[in-house]
Amino acid sequence: MSASDLPLFAALPESALPPAAPCGPACPVPSRALTVALAVAADGSLWVRVAAAPWRRVSSPLPHPADLDEWAFQYDCPATDGCTCPVDGLCAHGHPSWLLVLGRV
Repeated sequence: MSASDLPLFAALPESALPPAAPCGPACPVPSRALTVALAVAADGSLWVRVAAAPWRRVSSPLPHPADLDEWAFQYDCPATDGCTCPVDGLCAHGHPSWLLVLGRV
């Protein structure tokens, strides 16, 4: 997989997001999905931003599609900096999970 194979996400205003699905207090997913933007710099490096946070350089390699399928059934998966984080969340350093960046959750 190369950078040109990645889907690019545009930052959307809060008003453009669909309403949160009612699932109660035990819902395992966030009530509103995080807005993720992915960009490729002129030097070919990947950068990611979650909501209005600063841009962060992606420091882990792009995952193989088979890994994405495996991670979808786990609680944790790698973040874009190599840390481990919830599949639908961020690591301690603010990097999103690869599943979140690639639109798999």
